[in-house]
Amino acid sequence: MIEQNTPDNQTEAPIPVAQPTSPQIIVSGKGGKLPLWFYLLFVVVLILFIGMTSLIVGSLGK
Repeated sequence: MIEQNTPDNQTEAPIPVAQPTSPQIIVSGKGGKLPLWFYLLFVVVLILFIGMTSLIVGSLGK
């Protein structure tokens, strides 16, 4: 019974391995470096963060 369980564990091992490799294929397909939409998203989030903090500080100052 122990010998039959070891192949089952080996067949379950590639399943989590395939999940982290799928995003790496997508990133490497776009040139290896971080894609352009990642930088645009980072800038948008940064602008929203600065805007929200300025609104919160402005409302607390009044």
